[in-house]
Amino acid sequence: MIALYFAALRSAEQDQPAWWASIAPSVPFKAAGPLVGADVVHNDSTFNPVLRVTGDSLTGATHATEPELAGGSSPGLYRITMTAVVGNGQLVVTGWTMTPV
Repeated sequence: MIALYFAALRSAEQDQPAWWASIAPSVPFKAAGPLVGADVVHNDSTFNPVLRVTGDSLTGATHATEPELAGGSSPGLYRITMTAVVGNGQLVVTGWTMTPV
């Protein structure tokens, strides 16, 4: 989950929609628009994902964090909520919202 979150974050920061599409195929790249060309300069949130498990198998996860962005088109403090599910043996992003705080 940590690797997936940072992969999504970096693909958006570096304006790489192809990277984004490989880890979030059903989520439009524009969902991460404020990250394009920005840098995360601060994040007080702890990484504390909520995991969904059936039996002994991970089926999905949700994570929320509040990074502060500098640069890009819309700097400021945001609440990012990411959801992910396991499909075909791979954890992929199925939801990504960024709300100014």
